[in-house]
Amino acid sequence: MFQNLKKYDKLALGFSGGADSTALALKLIEYRIPFEAVHFNHHLRAESANNDAEFCSNFCQKHEIKFTLVDIPVNELKENHESIETAARRLRMEYWEKNFTPENCAVLLAHHKDDVLENFFIRSLRGSSTSGLSGLREEKYINGVSYLRPMLRLSKKEIFEFLNEKGSQWCEDESSKENIFTRNIIRNKVIPELESLASIEGLYRTAENINFDALYIEEQAEKWLKENTLTQQSFLNLHPALRPRVIRLFINKYSDRDFIPGHDAIQRVEDEANKSHQEDISIPLGDGAELKLATTGEFYLSCAPYSFDWNWQVNKELKLPYGKLFISLEKTDCCEEFFKSSLSSTLIIRNWQAGDRMIPFSRKSETKVKDLFTDRKTPHEQRKKLPLIFSENEIIWIPHVKRAEFGRCKPNDETIIISYERL
Repeated sequence: MFQNLKKYDKLALGFSGGADSTALALKLIEYRIPFEAVHFNHHLRAESANNDAEFCSNFCQKHEIKFTLVDIPVNELKENHESIETAARRLRMEYWEKNFTPENCAVLLAHHKDDVLENFFIRSLRGSSTSGLSGLREEKYINGVSYLRPMLRLSKKEIFEFLNEKGSQWCEDESSKENIFTRNIIRNKVIPELESLASIEGLYRTAENINFDALYIEEQAEKWLKENTLTQQSFLNLHPALRPRVIRLFINKYSDRDFIPGHDAIQRVEDEANKSHQEDISIPLGDGAELKLATTGEFYLSCAPYSFDWNWQVNKELKLPYGKLFISLEKTDCCEEFFKSSLSSTLIIRNWQAGDRMIPFSRKSETKVKDLFTDRKTPHEQRKKLPLIFSENEIIWIPHVKRAEFGRCKPNDETIIISYERL
């Protein structure tokens, strides 16, 4: 796989300084593949975290590698529903999405063969499907970012042998030897015990075969979602193997996250799909994710509420369920032009709520948004998906429906164009 990396214009390595990422860095140097090393300081282990950052900086200086230190105070930025591990992963992915989404860029991760087995056992204990059991793949595309794992066919033993051969040092994670976490127990006790009984090559082959099965089922789920609308009845008609995949693809397609629904989440969707509802309901799926079910029987995602801090800058983009919002100076097929000084530096974007009102363009009095939908003959299911854009507390635009009188431009005014593109 290393030779194939040369086709990328820009590569970044998630560089912790541990044995795995150090080995991957040396492999890249060996293959003469240019890359940037990015070290995340999560500020979870004060002294050792700073030592790790210093080691990474010195390593990169020695080998003439571009080095970037990213401070992520996880405890400060963690959301209420998140674990430390989940928050750290989300924050790292936000960094990658912000800096490595252009075409022909990729992020390199140093997972290896032993990680595949550890992941297999951990996900098995959670009752995962084959997609969960084979979650670590050589190439994965999430929210516009390509993640590559070129060392998945190397074992930890082979990595240590390679490092010793190179005479290289690395950072030791003292917490990896403490058998207080499930992953550490599996790594330090379960796998060595299995190795004492027989070769574990069969487990590696099992993991590989499960991956093949998962890829095929995921392809079928993707095909189904392209050809069908996700409703109560269509969901219930799905084969049980496709249900979690379709829900995952649906959420990931229309949101900025890579969400994996668990067994309980799918069971909640099934329970609600078997009921009739007099009003739209929310179905919590865990980890802060939720699915909406309309009275029409269609599933959808809410857009509520996003705070978009554009800070008077053009060429900014916000991904929303079912679409993207752009701040620019160029007109598109669906856009509106506003007097720049009338806009607040933060826009609020959310879905329509009963009682919402706005002053439509060229009028002087407020009108119910519901009436604007009716006048425009906007289908009921589309009303739940269109974003309402606010400057402070005032609705300024509903894409594909109506703009407000707010921010009307005069000749020679400095203007800002807000565009909306449907997915």
